[in-house]
Amino acid sequence: MVIGLMIEMKDCDLSYSTFLDIDLSGSKFANCRIHEADFSGSVLKNTVFKDCDLLRTTFYHTDLSGADFRESFNYLFDPGSNKCRGARFNSIEVLNLLRSYSIIVE
Repeated sequence: MVIGLMIEMKDCDLSYSTFLDIDLSGSKFANCRIHEADFSGSVLKNTVFKDCDLLRTTFYHTDLSGADFRESFNYLFDPGSNKCRGARFNSIEVLNLLRSYSIIVE
């Protein structure tokens, strides 16, 4: 069972938080530090991460459809282990997503 909740967080430190198996579709995170948090099994459809530092945050079996990461940084996850259809990324940070495939970009 997935619990649903839409939240708006601004200027927060959500480091080490656990958001397991929760539906946060349409939520907004702005200018947040989200280090080593865990979003495994969650639904983040159309969720916006604006100016967020996602260092070592876990996304595994997470639905990121339509999520917006364009203004955030330090995200690293395996696109093959998540639903990413329509997710938006900036051109520099998206290269980190290739690391899970051992691809070298020079």
